Amino acid sequence: MLKNRLITYSGCHHPPPVESAPALETSGLSTTYEQSRVAALQAIDLTVEPGQRVALVGPNGAGKSTLLKVVADLLPPTGGSIRIFGHPAGTCHHRVSFLPQRTELDWRFPVNVERLVMAGRYVHLGWLRKPTDADRRLVREKIDLLQLDHLRDRQIGELSGGQQQRAILARTLVQEGELLLLDEPLNAVDARTRKIITDVLDQLRHDGKTVIMATHDIGRLESDFDQAVFLVDGRQVDAPPDQQEHRHFGD
Repeated sequence: MLKNRLITYSGCHHPPPVESAPALETSGLSTTYEQSRVAALQAIDLTVEPGQRVALVGPNGAGKSTLLKVVADLLPPTGGSIRIFGHPAGTCHHRVSFLPQRTELDWRFPVNVERLVMAGRYVHLGWLRKPTDADRRLVREKIDLLQLDHLRDRQIGELSGGQQQRAILARTLVQEGELLLLDEPLNAVDARTRKIITDVLDQLRHDGKTVIMATHDIGRLESDFDQAVFLVDGRQVDAPPDQQEHRHFGD
């Protein structure tokens, strides 16, 4: 199992997308909390077409982060299926970029911003190859895009909360995934960071990237997303009465 996981890196065994397949398709997707065996996700059916931007909406503990981690192959499903561009999850790590919540990282780790962002290239480099000039250019490009160029040599623990959020988004972007899973990238950030990240999200839409994003900001669902998936206690639920018209915005 470990060997099979490792060879998906360094560009090995990267299958092309299946023609006309959704970017993400889950059927009956379920999982449990590892220690308690309590259901964390229950029978999630979700179809996301390439280029769509989808909001995951729900209170804390609803299952938004869990769903993103299962799709990213960071947590195991206990039931159902996941297909990404027509392939099983885990066979196309290079196509999926995951942005965790900022609080999940250890910001005391002794690396600077540039090295943190470079970690996003490991899915292509593997663990033994050194970064190329092209990798370094891409890292600098994303650091500049997130307006962190003056902080590239700064130790990550010395950054403000907003700067940290931008740094891990830069790390996510350098992976060059086609399906981006973003766990509340706009949560508890300053106004400047919100504007920078919002502009980046708009560019991702322009570039045809598929984005699934956990968010609490229901006031911008119709303007910022193509559809919304509402979760409560790990289950898909109907949109609240005041959001019924905002479930599928293209309808």
